[in-house]
Amino acid sequence: MRSLFVLAILPLVSGENHTKTGASQGVATRIPLARTFRHRPPIIISPHAFKVFDERITRAEFLGLKSKYRDAERFIRGAGVNPPIILPAFYDSSQRANVDRSIEGSLDSRYVDIVDSKNVTFDPFWIHDLQPHVDYHTSFSNTNSSYPRGRRRCTGEDGVPCDVQPRSENASSSGDQPQPTSLEPNFAPPDLDNPLLPPFPLAGKPGQSNGKRQAARMELMDHVVGGLDVLYYGSLNFGWPPQELTLDIDTGSADLWVPTSKCSSCKSKTFETAKSISFNDTEKPFQVVYGSGWAKGTIAQDRVLLGNITCENQYFGAAIDVSDDFRGSPASGVLGLAFGTISSTKESPYFEHLILSTKLAAPMFGVHLTRGKEKGSELCLGCIDSTKFSGEIYWIDVKSKTYWSVVMTGHSVGGDLYIFDTPITAAMDTGSTLIYLPINAAEAFYRNIPGSRSAPEYGDAIWTYPCSSQLDLSLRFDERLYQIHPWDINLGRTDPNSNECVGGILGLPDDFPSDFAIIGDEFLKNWYSVYDYRHNGRVGLAYSVNNK
Repeated sequence: MRSLFVLAILPLVSGENHTKTGASQGVATRIPLARTFRHRPPIIISPHAFKVFDERITRAEFLGLKSKYRDAERFIRGAGVNPPIILPAFYDSSQRANVDRSIEGSLDSRYVDIVDSKNVTFDPFWIHDLQPHVDYHTSFSNTNSSYPRGRRRCTGEDGVPCDVQPRSENASSSGDQPQPTSLEPNFAPPDLDNPLLPPFPLAGKPGQSNGKRQAARMELMDHVVGGLDVLYYGSLNFGWPPQELTLDIDTGSADLWVPTSKCSSCKSKTFETAKSISFNDTEKPFQVVYGSGWAKGTIAQDRVLLGNITCENQYFGAAIDVSDDFRGSPASGVLGLAFGTISSTKESPYFEHLILSTKLAAPMFGVHLTRGKEKGSELCLGCIDSTKFSGEIYWIDVKSKTYWSVVMTGHSVGGDLYIFDTPITAAMDTGSTLIYLPINAAEAFYRNIPGSRSAPEYGDAIWTYPCSSQLDLSLRFDERLYQIHPWDINLGRTDPNSNECVGGILGLPDDFPSDFAIIGDEFLKNWYSVYDYRHNGRVGLAYSVNNK
């Protein structure tokens, strides 16, 4: 289907200067597009490319969000039900300094290649703040090297890849240049002549181990229904001997649970607890409610394995009954990746358990979601996969350590920037398909699309707009705009012969907090997202390879 539209390679992030013109619900401003996007062509989509809207999908998700976010009012104010995790000193030691330098960066930072002793200045050529026009570039001193740009010399001895070399235990600290480890990756600026060179280092090398310093990659499957990417799921191993089960990856909740063999109504694969010699049932009751489903049973403990990482005595929900929604799901259970402050088990969630045991190379995880492709999505635990994005990672502070929530300040349609009177709290949620805004913000969004209208016949707080619209869409977090491909917010035609398409940005009713938004997969397909426990919690967004 994507062959029917042309995706121009656009700079999807921009800062912006603006002049207030006045508005009752916010401030409408005009972005100087020539400066922001540097005269790049617009994204063009054929109006014949759209599927037909299936309202069952939106109703199923929307009607259940009240349950999943029933405590949003208190959670977004920072009042969780459990104490927050205290980050082990291991992750704050001097060993972390080079990772911070490499991962964080900024548009005008200077880095030192510690192996080749070259000073490197890097600015992404397709991104800049609204300053006088400058052609940004990568420059090097010591340019006589015959090795590829951004790569250090290495021999690949002992089977160790050239991009990550372990530090020798006997390395001299005097005179010799230190060698990077998985904790101290070599900084590699983007090589525009050779796109195979990663533009960013990994925080930890997936699949490799160096004592306690580990990272692992979970390959995710994209479950596509009616042309929508509705579910991303991957595999974890439970018990000993290990049993593989598939899990929905959900940054909007914090609990890990799987169905057990006691669940007679479950249609997916279950965890056969009697076959695990390490299984322990605490017999404490467990019940969790999600956007459109629930599960109940008891809290149990067992080994959980992913790649080379083993998590001993992990608490999880051992479900003996689930709602109809999960009975037909390709995923057996759910892996919640939100902060443990909202966990219903009152125990450390899986990822925080890994952090507390200092098993990870870094207390962060990265998520890549594909668009319309069954394979290719990924969850990177303790690591960032530099092959899934290009350019800079932009960091946004977490507002409260409950959801992965950030400050959202506005949105843009066709160059008209709508700034909220009061910033809202937006939860990054890989477990939700759509984008949900406060009703006033959603109304303002569609007001800027000529021919759009409220369409309650298709569900609460739903709008339609002309399928022929060539949209330029962005969400604004802090002071930056992050673009969304228009294909991702088009849920399809109202009927096969209609020129009306249903919009994938919905309004939240009054029983949700008035300053709350849910940012689902429609947005996250456009941006590689990183969830970092350091720096008091932050979310990173980088230009996804989906957009190439």
